[in-house]
Amino acid sequence: MVFRCILLSLYTFFIMSRAYANNDPSGVPLSPELREKVFQALKKEHFDESPLMKDLVQRLLVSRYLSKLSENLFSSTKISDEEVRAAYKKNPVLRLSRILLDSKDPKKAQKKARSIILQLQSLEKTAREKEFKKIAQKSSIGFEAPTGGDLDYKELNSLGGAIIEAVSLYPLEPGLVGKPIHTEEGVVVLYIRAIQPLDAAQMERVRLRLSKQRVEALITQYLGRL
Repeated sequence: MVFRCILLSLYTFFIMSRAYANNDPSGVPLSPELREKVFQALKKEHFDESPLMKDLVQRLLVSRYLSKLSENLFSSTKISDEEVRAAYKKNPVLRLSRILLDSKDPKKAQKKARSIILQLQSLEKTAREKEFKKIAQKSSIGFEAPTGGDLDYKELNSLGGAIIEAVSLYPLEPGLVGKPIHTEEGVVVLYIRAIQPLDAAQMERVRLRLSKQRVEALITQYLGRL
C-alpha cells in the first residue's frame, strides 16, 4: 500500500507538471477537468478508483497546486526599499542586556529596580554599560547574569509583550535604560547596548521575511475561498 501511494504521488505530480507546462499555475484552478485528467491517466496505470485513492489524488492536487501557486506568487512579489525601511523601523534588531530581579516581594523588587535605573541614568553611556554589567552579575537572577546580562541581538517583536510595550515608549537608541518591566519571570531592567544597522544584508533579510508574509496572506485568502 505504501509503495502504491509513493507511485501515485510521483505519477500525479508528473501528470500535473504536464498539465501546467503551458499555463500560469496561478491562473489554472483545481478544475474538474484537471482532476478527471489525472484520474484517467491513473486508470491506465491500473490504479483503482476507491474513495481512498480519490481522496489521496485530491490532496496531492491541492498540495501541488498550492506549491506552484506559492512559487509563482513569491517570484512576482516585489517589496520596495521604502517598505523594508518602514518594517525595520517598527521591528529593529537590538542588542540587549537585562537585570532580572526576583519578584516574590513585588514592592521590594520594584523599589530595587527604580534605584538601579536612577543609578544608571546618572552615568555617561560608557560608564553606564560597565556599571550595568557589574550590577547584573551581582543582582540578576537571569541565566545571562554571568555575562553581565547580555542577551545578544534580538528582533524587537521576538521579545515578550510587556517588554515590547515598555521599549516602544522611548526613542530607540543605544544606552537607553527605561522603566521597570514586570514579566512572568520577575522585574526586568532592560538596557539597549546597540541597534543593528540596516545594511544591505539586513535589508535582504527583511525583504525576504516580508515577501513570505505577503505570499502566506495571499495563500490564506485563496484557501478561504475554496
